[in-house]
Amino acid sequence: MKHVPVHKLREMPGNPRQITSSELKALVRSIREFGMPQPLVVYAGPEKEHVGEIIGGHQRWKAAKLAGWKTVPVIPWRGPYRKARALNVALNKISGDWDLEKLADFLRDLEDVEVTGFTREEIEALFPQPTAYTRTLAPAENLYVEETAEEVDGEEVRIRRCACCGQPIR
Repeated sequence: MKHVPVHKLREMPGNPRQITSSELKALVRSIREFGMPQPLVVYAGPEKEHVGEIIGGHQRWKAAKLAGWKTVPVIPWRGPYRKARALNVALNKISGDWDLEKLADFLRDLEDVEVTGFTREEIEALFPQPTAYTRTLAPAENLYVEETAEEVDGEEVRIRRCACCGQPIR
């Protein structure tokens, strides 16, 4: 791995991966918070006219420039250019799904979930039913919370309940 000035890199022509402006903004925030632990993959030859083209990490490169970075970590990749184009697609396509319970465990202890790139709306979509995460998050973030007044032993008591399942939230 080496560090390369951002101005010496360029996008691979026709890169099919896109990012919205809000996702780019979240990526800039993530890079400012965590740095760039995952380097860019950059074409290093043998076809000289393509040297310096980004194979993987176009969006991180854009975010780093917006964050004011002068250099970025790079892993050079050598091989036929046609394979570099296939690698570009593979790096963006091959992924997995979330194990929601494990994701909830990761998110539970974070003070600022949005630094992960998830928006409140995405979290609500991922966790339509309450989990240990949403029950923990609810009081602090006011997600999934309904407050009701109920009579208990002749006294009115305010109870916070999960809006999804109705369970009390402590």
